[in-house]
Amino acid sequence: MKTRYFSNLTWQEFGEIVPKKTSTVILPVGTIEAHGVIPLGTDNIIPQDIAEYTAEKINALIAPPVNYGITSSLLPYPGSITLEKDTYKKMILEIMLELA
Repeated sequence: MKTRYFSNLTWQEFGEIVPKKTSTVILPVGTIEAHGVIPLGTDNIIPQDIAEYTAEKINALIAPPVNYGITSSLLPYPGSITLEKDTYKKMILEIMLELA
């Protein structure tokens, strides 16, 4: 595969790869939240790196990441972004159903 990121593929390329060459798609999920002296996006960087490593090992594609999560306890800190639990669950479920 020329890329593991399916957002970098055309729909025609995607159709040639799934399910002929792979039927596995990894959905990296993270959040934007305060971490003291490290970046707000740390919880997105790590899942993305894990997805890249794992995709190579298991011949998977990587879906565009979900960069927002449930972070309500950190809202007092500037830069933290949260979703309501029901919103998050619905979004993840809908993405997973589209990937199925």
